[in-house]
Amino acid sequence: MKFLYAHEIATEIHIAAPAQRIWDILTDFPRYPEWNRFLLKINGRAANGAWIRFLFEMPRGFRAPACATVLKLDPGKELRWAGGIHGLFRAEHYFVIEPGADPMLRFRHGEIFTGLLVPIVWRLLLERGGPPVYQAMNVSLKERAEQVAPAQ
Repeated sequence: MKFLYAHEIATEIHIAAPAQRIWDILTDFPRYPEWNRFLLKINGRAANGAWIRFLFEMPRGFRAPACATVLKLDPGKELRWAGGIHGLFRAEHYFVIEPGADPMLRFRHGEIFTGLLVPIVWRLLLERGGPPVYQAMNVSLKERAEQVAPAQ
């Protein structure tokens, strides 16, 4: 379906860590507060069709709670969720882990916004402020994933 009002924040980073380690970090929702300054808290579980609640923070101290449904959970490859009010404002967040130049993996992270309110929200909050926040999350994920795993 093509939307009249749609925008996307699309970022990527290369990470020198196994896909499973990246995946484990992304799906360990209770530990997000330890490393993630964008998605501050997530309640729920990483499972297809699961409902999650989260708190996010954008620039200028804008914090908001939100809820979404997990749309896709392809272990080691892709996690995708979406929430909002259909037709007015919908956000589909995605994390994709892909092969890169060995030993690096390519991590794509973004969000697709659709609906009648998108032009307003895009201009006020997302156009300039969004990409740096998403990229900062990528850097934090990279740092965490590339740390040497502690001996068990």
